[in-house]
Amino acid sequence: MRQASLPRVIPAPLQKMELLDYSKGVNSFDANDVIQENYLRVSTDARISTLGRYKTRQGCDFYSVPAGETVDVQRTSVTGASTSAITKTTWFAAKYTAGATGRLTRVDLNLLNNNSGTAPIVVAIYSDTAGAPGTLLATSSVPASTPTGSAAYISVRFMEAPQITSASVYWVVCYNQDDGSGDYKWTTSTTASTALTSTSSGVSWAATAFELNFRTYISTNSATLGLYRAYKSDGTKKSLLAHGTTLYSVSDVNGSLTSLKAGLTANGLYRFHMANDVVYYTNGVDAPRKWNFTTEASNTGTTTISSNLILHKDQMFYLDVTSPNRIYFSDKTAFETFTSTNFLYVPSPKNPDTISGWTVLNDNLYILTKKTKWALYGSDLTNFVLRKATGLKGSYSQEQMQSTRNHLYFVSDDGIYRFNGATDELISRDITDEFNAIANKSTITTALANNRFYVFYTPSGGAQNSKCLVYNINYASWESIDLNTYISLSNVWEGVGDTGQFLQASNLVGAAYYAEASTNTYNNLGKSLTYDIRTKYEFFGNPASKKRIKRWYPRFAAQSGAYNVSCQYDKDFANSPSTTLKSMASLGSIWGSGYLWGSFTWGASTLVAPRISIPGRAKYVQFRLYRQGVNNPVEFYGHTLLYMTQRPR
Repeated sequence: MRQASLPRVIPAPLQKMELLDYSKGVNSFDANDVIQENYLRVSTDARISTLGRYKTRQGCDFYSVPAGETVDVQRTSVTGASTSAITKTTWFAAKYTAGATGRLTRVDLNLLNNNSGTAPIVVAIYSDTAGAPGTLLATSSVPASTPTGSAAYISVRFMEAPQITSASVYWVVCYNQDDGSGDYKWTTSTTASTALTSTSSGVSWAATAFELNFRTYISTNSATLGLYRAYKSDGTKKSLLAHGTTLYSVSDVNGSLTSLKAGLTANGLYRFHMANDVVYYTNGVDAPRKWNFTTEASNTGTTTISSNLILHKDQMFYLDVTSPNRIYFSDKTAFETFTSTNFLYVPSPKNPDTISGWTVLNDNLYILTKKTKWALYGSDLTNFVLRKATGLKGSYSQEQMQSTRNHLYFVSDDGIYRFNGATDELISRDITDEFNAIANKSTITTALANNRFYVFYTPSGGAQNSKCLVYNINYASWESIDLNTYISLSNVWEGVGDTGQFLQASNLVGAAYYAEASTNTYNNLGKSLTYDIRTKYEFFGNPASKKRIKRWYPRFAAQSGAYNVSCQYDKDFANSPSTTLKSMASLGSIWGSGYLWGSFTWGASTLVAPRISIPGRAKYVQFRLYRQGVNNPVEFYGHTLLYMTQRPR
């Protein structure tokens, strides 16, 4: 009997796939095989720079000195003064015993650069384990351009502001970032021999005969409770920051804090509003107060403790703490005069669904409770009409609501929504899993800036907000999950004389930061950013057949630094990616180096397009791009794949 021959497997012709547009952002919810091509599976610390291009985000920079910041430990002796050379592989660690308990917010290091050191100096804080650096607590960095040829103390600040305990031992560790060359010098003293050195990038440590010069600073351990930018009609502007029991003003020049009012009740959350050149504010535990840019005082018009306030129709509305469904409001344009009949209940007295916040949209006051929302129509008590809004979703707190001219963005118990005055639109479908994993949604805070809606949240197992979901309003997409976002409150400077600066306030200490400024050098208060882009597992239209990827051509914007990006591919959901390192450095002459081409200066290539071979075969292949570093931006343009699909004949 003649046996039937087995089907031969032959390769199909070489095919090309162009993937150019990931502006749909992140979709971590849908099953892999139904996700459209212009979605990403993962994106961290990244932004859509223009249609289809993903670039490393810009982080936070110093704005205000943390409340209560004081020197804790200093080692500044010059006895037997010398220096030790820091490189990528030669690390140094300074040992110290904390003198007080608090949050470490700053370290000063005595550094110099007399041997062509390049790239940032990484500064890391470790706990002690058996007399050597143990658990990593926080990292920051010194910019490459800061140390000069002469030794000087340089300040480093910490976004993570780790908790430091009196009498416990800690280590300040320094080394060059991996894209550096040359070395930096850290000054030493022979007063003690507490320093350690490592020539194995921190794997093992050896004793020295010196100590290293540094100072540490700690700040009060508690979150920022209020942040506001006040504008006076004469052009005066001032930032206000509430922390502990004190309301401060902040210097725009050096970030110093000046007390405006001390002795307030601790732990109240501050809300502010301006009218007639006066800042009115509440904190939910003290009677309403005011500040007129000269004097801080009580609001003599009302002694009712209030948790919120808003200006609407030339009247100041307050939310009564003792009766959290009751709103009372001032007379028109008389913001400190309260007629006894100027109040209303939403929706009724002693209703268990209490008011959580409000906003003005389309000239109406929308009042949100935890379960729903109400619309207040009219201009004063004679014609006010309260109706249930047609969009029925509510929210947890005022800090979870942000308004544009035409929309309200807010967090509800089952998702994140956009309200247009008529309907609630769920916008969090693509990140359903991330949202559902947030255990305590009441601690979420939000911001609206740069045409983006920011959702700061506490990840599973975390103690405070440290991640942020970022929604791009222009592209209607979730473009990133930002890491190390220890943020309690946010504010945008939109008044005369300001340029839309985005401010974020710490949930660890009483401090505020400039956020995503155009001058930021791709770091987060000195901490590295983690650019991590992952596609879905591509199956090229046929999940049943194996494919051979002949070539992978990712494309990037060329950068001035000579650092590498990890170009990774993972097959068939193994989560064991293979890595090829590719430099982001431009090729050819540097732009502006003097080579003339007509009337222009001929420069380096603006594109990096490596060719990567992928051995073997797989049904599914995921592509990943990864870089963690300071001042190491990555801008991904898209990629081209040349592949063959096996098929039976």
